[in-house]
Amino acid sequence: MGQTSKPLKPVSRRFLLETGASIGFVAATADWATTAPRPEAVNAGGPTSGSASSRQSAVFQIRQAAAQAYLDESPPVHTPNGDETRYEDKRASFSKTLPHNDDGEVDVDAFKVFVSILGNVDANGFETIPRDRIDEVALNDPQATYAFDLVGLDSAATALDPPPTFSSALMASEMAEIYWLSLTRDVPFRHYERDPLVSALN
Repeated sequence: MGQTSKPLKPVSRRFLLETGASIGFVAATADWATTAPRPEAVNAGGPTSGSASSRQSAVFQIRQAAAQAYLDESPPVHTPNGDETRYEDKRASFSKTLPHNDDGEVDVDAFKVFVSILGNVDANGFETIPRDRIDEVALNDPQATYAFDLVGLDSAATALDPPPTFSSALMASEMAEIYWLSLTRDVPFRHYERDPLVSALN
């Protein structure tokens, strides 16, 4: 008699990051290893253990069990941070490649068209996204969000906390960190202690 396996629990990327890369990975791996069907269990009485057909059958059983576990999970509720409705000029929303005025403010009507195209999931609509007159490159695969993942938890089912609001101190600190990383991107880590640019930014 084999052991009764408990349902597989999907592991989110945020869980691994918050728990600690090494600890989270070990715990998640241990949980999956103890609950996933063993090749010898799913192939009892089948082909010789260790054969190619035995492994293929085991892989199928394990993936099927994992897929069922994901299907049984309730979909997460994606909560926005409110910035899109908070600012009529859409200053805190993604607007890359859309038309902007000379002050860098996005054309609100063009933004509404962009959002409408995203919601309609019409492949032809993406060819009509308004473009800035001086834009040199197109958006990098704007339809990627509609692709399906064949490995692990589907990206749309990943639970994430809403990002910090545009006017928050946390957003300001994150922006400062990003700009700092941009300014020092060409400085090797081994030079940090004596590099004048790093010293000036500290």
